[in-house]
Amino acid sequence: MKKKILYGFILLIMLLFQKVALSQYDMYKALYIYNFTKKIDWPNVDHQEKKQPFSICVFGKDYEITTYLKEFTQSKKVVDRQIIIKETKDIKELLNAEVIYVPRKSYNSFQKSAQQFKYDKPLIISDKNSFLIDISFVETDEELLFEIKPEKIKKKRLKVSNALLKLGIIKRDEK
Repeated sequence: MKKKILYGFILLIMLLFQKVALSQYDMYKALYIYNFTKKIDWPNVDHQEKKQPFSICVFGKDYEITTYLKEFTQSKKVVDRQIIIKETKDIKELLNAEVIYVPRKSYNSFQKSAQQFKYDKPLIISDKNSFLIDISFVETDEELLFEIKPEKIKKKRLKVSNALLKLGIIKRDEK
C-alpha cells in the first residue's frame, strides 16, 4: 500500500513539473511573438488603418499563451498602433489580424479553412511547421527555437530584419 502511495506521489510530482515546463514554454513563445513584431518591418498603413489596433490573434480558446501575450504587450505599440490580443475560432476575424498564432491543438481546424492566408497579410506563427506557417516554434528538451521562412514572409510585403534571421533557423519555401 505504501508503494502505491509513493508511486502515485511521484507521478503527481512528475505531472506538475511537466505542466510548469509547458507553461514556461508558453511564456517564452509569447515573448518571442511580441519580439517578432518589433523585428519585422510592417507596410505603411493609411490614416484610417493607423486608428485601428495592431491585432495579434490566437486561433482557439482558453490558451495560457494569451495571458502572457496580454501581459507582454500591455500599453505597447507596433508602428504607432496599440496592440490588441484576441482569441478566436472565427476565420473571418483572423482576416484583419496582423499576426496569427496557431497552437498545435488548433492547427487541424485552422488548416481546413486557412488556404486564403497562403499569400495574404497576416504573419502566421505556429507550433507546427507546414506550408501555411511563416514562423514555427521548435521545442527541444533544453531550449525553444524557431524556424523562419523569409521568402514566404517577403511575399506578404513584410521585411524581416537580419537580427531576426540570425536568431532563427532559416527554411526555404516548400515547392
